[in-house]
Parts: sequence; structure tokens; C-alpha cells
Amino acid sequence: GDITFTVERTFGAFTDITVPWSLTQVVGSADGPIDFLTTNGVVELAEGERWASITTSVNDDAIPEDDETFTFQLHSVTASAQAHPTMGSFNTTITYNDDAFGVIRVAAESITQAVNETTGIANIVLERTQGSFRDVGVNWVVSVASVSASDISPTFGAAVFVHGSATTTISITIINDMVPEIEEFF
Repeated sequence: GDITFTVERTFGAFTDITVPWSLTQVVGSADGPIDFLTTNGVVELAEGERWASITTSVNDDAIPEDDETFTFQLHSVTASAQAHPTMGSFNTTITYNDDAFGVIRVAAESITQAVNETTGIANIVLERTQGSFRDVGVNWVVSVASVSASDISPTFGAAVFVHGSATTTISITIINDMVPEIEEFF
């Protein structure tokens, strides 16, 4: 999409002026490529004109990104005009996009597994593909197919992916109850 910035000239419009402008990424903002297709230019206001628009396109790059903040800055104006000391600069934020926090799924090696009751633990690996920004929590519940809820613990919980991580593991304890049983599934 496009972002439009409006430049307003106040206190007189008696001559033509040109105003250089720029967009720069704020230090400490999310890392990544510049997301604007145009990051600087010049806007012209003819004599008598009070407003001018600057439109720049956001680079829709399909790269997962967290919030990114940029500073829009007016620079040395021509003629005797001046950029307002506090209003000639401001920040704008492109919010997170392109699955910045990831797409969660059960890892292929965890979809089907056989665990002996005496082994004690079924480890289920979750994967986060696409982005890995910020901490993300995923609630889970065991769907009891043929196993008694008293045979496993816990039966629900939350898995957490910390910022930057691609995997996390859910560990379910298989309770060795010493009761002879056929295969059970969950």
C-alpha cells in the first residue's frame, strides 16, 4: 500500500519553495530491509500553495517483520521558509506483517509416535515457521481417543516460543499404573 504525508505551509505563501524530505529507520526498531520504495525526495510548493502531498509505497516483500518505526524528516527549505523545529519531523510505524509471529504446527517426527508406558514421557515438538518475532504462547489440550485421562499428565497446557525460537516441546508424562492394557491413543 501507499503512505501519504502532507506538508503544510503556514505564515505566508509568497514564493515557490522546495522542501527535501527523507525517511530513515529508527535505531532500535525491528531489523530488516527498508520497507519504503522511495526513501527521500523533494516536494515543491508553488507560490500561493499551502499544502503538498508526498506519497511513497510500502514494499510488500512477504518477509515476516515485527513493527518497524521510521522517521519522516523535512530538511533545509529553499527561499526564506523554514521547517518547523518540532513539526518538521515525526515517526510513523509499519505494524507487524507477513506472519511475523509464525505459523505453528506439530513437527513431522512428533505426529505419530509409540511410547512404552515404562518409558515415562511422550515429547511432542512444535515448530514455528515464517516469522519468529516476540514471545508466542500456544494453548493445547489432549484429545482423549482411547486413553484414560488418568493415564497421562498433563492433559492441557501452554507451550511458549521465546523470541527468535523455531521449536518448543510439550512433554506429557505417561503414568505407569501397572495395569495390563491394550494400546492406547491420544
